[in-house]
Amino acid sequence: MADRPAALPDPPDLTLAAHVATDHRLVSQDGDLRGIVDQAQEAQGQSCRVILALPARVAAGFGLVAATPPLAIRRLALSAVWHRRSTCNPRLDWLRAQRAA
Repeated sequence: MADRPAALPDPPDLTLAAHVATDHRLVSQDGDLRGIVDQAQEAQGQSCRVILALPARVAAGFGLVAATPPLAIRRLALSAVWHRRSTCNPRLDWLRAQRAA
């Protein structure tokens, strides 16, 4: 995570067994309690307990730490569209640079 505040702990390295045994908080834009990690776990006959789903803008305020899942998950397609008047917006320039990295 770029520019992560020093006060946040490093994300834990989890085994699949530890991941499944842990209660989860899911960042979900639509409130769905199943994400792509859950789908990958179910394909392996595993499941975890999601106790809370939050939109990203709210989750950031709770100091939650994202851990790398201990199983392969599919890559997500990311697209960005902007109006030409926003081409020189420094915030969008930064966002486009992050996507390109």
